[in-house]
Amino acid sequence: MNSNKIHSYYYIHSCQQPDCYSENKSSTFFSLIAARSSNSQTPLLPPKFFENMANDNKPLIGFTFAESEKKSAKSIKSPAAPSNPISDVLIENDLDSKTISVHQITVNGLKNTRHSVVSKVIKPSLSSTSLPELFNETRNAAGTLKHLDIAKSVHVSIEKAKAPETGKGTPVNVILSCIENKRIMIQTGTEVTSGEISGKSVQTGSHELSVSSAWRQISELSKTASPSIREEAGNSLKNSASYTFLYNTLDDTKPLQSGLRFKLFNEISSLGGNSLFNKLQVEEKAELQFCNKFSIVSVVRFGALFPLLDHSTKSHISDRFFLGGPMSIRGFSYRGLGPFDGKDCLGGELMGVASLSLMSRLPFVKSENLLGQIFVNAGSLSNWISGTSYVDHAKLAFSRPCVSAGVGISYKLGGFNVEANYCVPLIVTSTDKVDTGFKFGLGINF
Repeated sequence: MNSNKIHSYYYIHSCQQPDCYSENKSSTFFSLIAARSSNSQTPLLPPKFFENMANDNKPLIGFTFAESEKKSAKSIKSPAAPSNPISDVLIENDLDSKTISVHQITVNGLKNTRHSVVSKVIKPSLSSTSLPELFNETRNAAGTLKHLDIAKSVHVSIEKAKAPETGKGTPVNVILSCIENKRIMIQTGTEVTSGEISGKSVQTGSHELSVSSAWRQISELSKTASPSIREEAGNSLKNSASYTFLYNTLDDTKPLQSGLRFKLFNEISSLGGNSLFNKLQVEEKAELQFCNKFSIVSVVRFGALFPLLDHSTKSHISDRFFLGGPMSIRGFSYRGLGPFDGKDCLGGELMGVASLSLMSRLPFVKSENLLGQIFVNAGSLSNWISGTSYVDHAKLAFSRPCVSAGVGISYKLGGFNVEANYCVPLIVTSTDKVDTGFKFGLGINF
């Protein structure tokens, strides 16, 4: 029998996906195996969210930063991450060693981060008394550094310390090798969250401010292009600033649920471009599930394009709204509603859409993503009339909408809907282009 000493190892299999910070999502497990080699280590990439950092700035006993970070030395490069998204860590632990003590934690690579912040992140690791506990705490610390955008990647290694044992367990050293995130960036916005629910952060509201510049070109016109399109041909510049507010409690991947999505978008174009306007869009989607097999879905969309200088100023076709199609107003051709010049749709400056659907699970079908639906759609698209107030024109336009109804099936494919419907237009105008019969669609509006 071979007399070589048998060592025991803890083998960690750890998920590295950035969102795996929930205790319920943790894919880490431990198994005790026997082997004859020793000192086999590979870096651990441990993502987990850590909260409630203390504000105490006192130095931590046993915690040291690498001396190279105090100088203008080159950044310490972490070992290249393996192509496999799973990291394996193998750490030696004698069978007769039941407890450990953390002798020192060294953090490399964080030159632009306050030491007091990092100290509070890694502080819980110092009190670890067993390898599983130390693995968990260092995973938390590394995940926190990544979640706070301090480090782009973190590699953790644990090794037996050369310090003499003090009776509190086998002394070990922990080394965190980090690649620090760049500090040169421009980002604006505010996020409002509802906090932690079952370990998962649920975003419910967000604000976004943006500035954009777009160069538009209408060229290569066909011989049948209408005079209105030929008048719009050429180049135009749009410089605009926009604001977006989004409140959302719906999960686009779930077929039946209860929740609300509200989106407000306002764009002002007046910064030296050819287009001068104020564009407002409001979207609402509400869903109510009942009897565990049905849900009622209502969708309302409103849009208005206001000229900034003169009521009679003509808007550009690239800035107007368009309606019609399987995922816009069912039962009408793509861009089949609104003002036309010959065969060309010109779009509109005032838009309104309403939809009401009854969704139901299908009998004898195992897939929860395949649903039956009955729906009614209504919409209106028009341009402002000179000499008429905005309110009066809106009342007139929305009092005579185009209406369609139908039945069909809908399949939830991630965040998209794949639909097959039979549509019948109920109320149309002389210029609308209807599309009756079975139609297929792919989109996210409804």
